[in-house]
Amino acid sequence: MEKQAQRGAGLITVLVLTSVLLLLGLALASAARVNAHLAGNRLREAQAFYLAEAGLAAAEARLLVNPADRSSFSGELSTGSYAVKFEEEAAFGPQRRTVRVTAKGQAGNAQKTLTGLFTLEPYPQHRAFDYALYMGDEGTLNLSGNVTVNGDVFANGDIDVRGSAAVTGSVSAAGQVWSKKEDRVEGGMFSEVDPIAPPWGGAAQEGFALYRALARTALPGGTTVQGPAAAPGLTFVEGDATVTGTFPAGAAVVAAGTLTLRGDVRAAGGGVLFLAAREGIVAHGNDHLRAVLYTPGSLTFTGRVSLTGTAVAGTMHLAGNSSFTYVKPTTGALTVPLPGFVVTRSTWYENFATITTR
Repeated sequence: MEKQAQRGAGLITVLVLTSVLLLLGLALASAARVNAHLAGNRLREAQAFYLAEAGLAAAEARLLVNPADRSSFSGELSTGSYAVKFEEEAAFGPQRRTVRVTAKGQAGNAQKTLTGLFTLEPYPQHRAFDYALYMGDEGTLNLSGNVTVNGDVFANGDIDVRGSAAVTGSVSAAGQVWSKKEDRVEGGMFSEVDPIAPPWGGAAQEGFALYRALARTALPGGTTVQGPAAAPGLTFVEGDATVTGTFPAGAAVVAAGTLTLRGDVRAAGGGVLFLAAREGIVAHGNDHLRAVLYTPGSLTFTGRVSLTGTAVAGTMHLAGNSSFTYVKPTTGALTVPLPGFVVTRSTWYENFATITTR
């Protein structure tokens, strides 16, 4: 009887220990599931945060290209999606704006909402692009022969209007404006006005590095870029380049050297091209040129040139029978930022995080 009692007690002990171990195992398994669930939630919360951050970055890129764009948009990434909304804006002076942007990131069952305050200046574009012709250096801009300008003209040096040259807008210079026929300038002539600092601001190399980074196509120097064969977006040439033909809407060609324009150069659909070169631009007999021309160097027109758009250059040499008609660049469906315009995220903050448990 005593041995049977001992065996019964041992069996009970084994059963108790087994139950305890089973409960411990179940508790550990439950804790592991909870930890895995919490870790998953935290991972998705972090992913939602970076998706919202990606939305703010996308908003900054949009404002850089089109400062007036306030349309909501969304995007998809491998970890989830983001939705961006432009909330409100305020003006600080004639050329400075702040815009509040909200971006919501969604990763699985987690959401993060971030708000960024962006400063845009000079708004909506650098003042150099408010003119049909802008010359940034302190030389003399000669408007002579049969040059006609439908728009305003500005130079940081002097302007000499002579011959049969005619301007429908104003002619302004930080130096002197000379003309023997004031009636040929309909908008008036203004000397010794405040200079307008050029958009390259002594940092042309850095500005062209931005276009190199944004380029969808990179080509070697000495290339001829033909519009019908060009890819959409920005083409960057590492040296001199020749441009000709009709390009896709919103196209841009930027050269690290000199850009030569031959024949008709325009964008499909009536838009304007963005054509820029660090060393200089030469236009040869372009009867139908629709573009924003930009160079910190020399802009030279040979033969008859008819430009619809705007020209911004360090120095200018105009042919006698050329005509220029101003078109505001931001209305020309450009897909690249204009030089001299800056978008900065002055501050940002996190609104709230939401995780839906399942």
